[in-house]
Amino acid sequence: MTTSPITTLILGTAPENATPADFVLAGPWCTAPASAEEAGFDMPSEPLADPDRLETAARQARQLVTQLAPRLRDALNERYGTQHDDRYWDFVLAPWLVRISETLIDRLHRAAGILDAFGGRTLTVPLLPEASTFTFADTQDFIMGGILNPQWNHWLFSRLLRRRWPAGWTAEELPPVRRDASPRKPEGALRRLARSVVFSLPFPRIKGFGLKQSLDLSLVLMLNRDRRDDTIPLRLLGEPSAPPLPLGFTEDEAFDFAASLLPESLCKASIPLSLGHERARIRSRVVSVAACEDDAYRIEMALHRGRGCRMIFIQHGGEYGYVKTSVAYPLVEYCQHRFITWGWKRHGAMPGNFLPLPHPQLAALRGRHRESSPTLLFVGTEMALLPYTLKSMLRGRQQFAYREDKARFMAALPDAIRTQAQYRPYFDVPSSLEDAPWMLRRFPDIIRCAGPLEPHMLGCRLLVLDHAGTTLAQALAADIPFLLYWNPETASFTPEALPLLDKLREAGILHDTPESAAAKAAEVWDDVPGWWGSVRAACKPWASQHALTNNDDVPHVWKLILKDI
Repeated sequence: MTTSPITTLILGTAPENATPADFVLAGPWCTAPASAEEAGFDMPSEPLADPDRLETAARQARQLVTQLAPRLRDALNERYGTQHDDRYWDFVLAPWLVRISETLIDRLHRAAGILDAFGGRTLTVPLLPEASTFTFADTQDFIMGGILNPQWNHWLFSRLLRRRWPAGWTAEELPPVRRDASPRKPEGALRRLARSVVFSLPFPRIKGFGLKQSLDLSLVLMLNRDRRDDTIPLRLLGEPSAPPLPLGFTEDEAFDFAASLLPESLCKASIPLSLGHERARIRSRVVSVAACEDDAYRIEMALHRGRGCRMIFIQHGGEYGYVKTSVAYPLVEYCQHRFITWGWKRHGAMPGNFLPLPHPQLAALRGRHRESSPTLLFVGTEMALLPYTLKSMLRGRQQFAYREDKARFMAALPDAIRTQAQYRPYFDVPSSLEDAPWMLRRFPDIIRCAGPLEPHMLGCRLLVLDHAGTTLAQALAADIPFLLYWNPETASFTPEALPLLDKLREAGILHDTPESAAAKAAEVWDDVPGWWGSVRAACKPWASQHALTNNDDVPHVWKLILKDI
């Protein structure tokens, strides 16, 4: 009788000499940026690849955030000797609680998948002890040094898998590790002062608005005396019907987990003992999206929110309004007094206070496309192997097929067009698949697009996108001829977005395979303006909802609206 060889399960980072014969992996991040899938390593299937399972996980996260917020409010008020109410603590805690809840629930589902895939095998499993210590300076440090850090994930998976340890597994206890907080590099005194002044305005500097416009709109907000407050408290945004957490993880355990990882930015020195004025002197403020990850700025704005000031958030990129699933959008931004959109008034079933307005960021691009070179510009998006949200986007192992589709598109282009192509990779994210170098090794005749993207977009002959995001909205505003492709089996959009995308598919703009998109590029290449003129009208329904521009005086429109909300 022979016994199968003992294999090692890697939860964090695989050794450089690891081979599929001796190691199995908890996930594709274990060999990032190398391609674990290409090397043939055995891994669990992607646990939340199915859109319905992802939405269930998001419901679990939304429920968990709304359960933990009041418990942390009470615990922090007691710890710091404060008496701040939900208005203050909801604003301070929501972005961080969303991140930690999304991550915990994603990793719970992954741990369950690891047990399903490998629980019946004989394995050695190197584990990090629970006594390991990880500290974080702020929310951004938690994202970079925790969520996207294979070592922190190794520690978390070690902790989760101990809950249902299979009989055939042997634990190999590793020494404890320590990760200290890594604060951002300090700003110079003048830069810090300038940033403080600009962010303290009722209407701070927002992309697309000049300083004069910010000052003008700040004055409008200072004159607004309306006392309606449509903010939706976190306690009303839960999902009581969400199923229990995987592996029997409880709310109490989740509270202890979250409390143990509170970043230094939420320490006593950062939280004011008193909110000062009984009532907010300025009734409404626009908040920069930086508040989602800049804890110091968010805590400063929470002072105003705690006094009753109503907060207004503004859409700052694509995906808002049409991705099917999100945790952060309804709990952090949509629930504020107003969320100003790029045209849409509804995001599936997500609750929110939506206000569509033409945005200067898009208005500045209106009709500006002028071909300056016969370039095909191909723009990709991120390929993170350690997911850091529960949002509708490709996850983990799905990134391998997504990247392979890029190569399929380039290979299907005629040689004459491929030599005119430029590839724009996403910016570097830790624990991501290799991007531009991978593409350029396979297609040395294409050029890497570097520098600001906007001039390249405005001067290309044809833009190709393999995702729906901010670049799509910019292309629509600037009237740039474009093609889209993605796999409809992995794409996940709201019901109201699907008919708009069908119009793009019927016009030959949206394709279901990279080869079909490449064939269309070859078909229209010699007369892109003529083709674009024949299909442009199909873009109008999507543009009116997700890239709203018009001939109005945009700053004047904002003045009229902000004085009454």
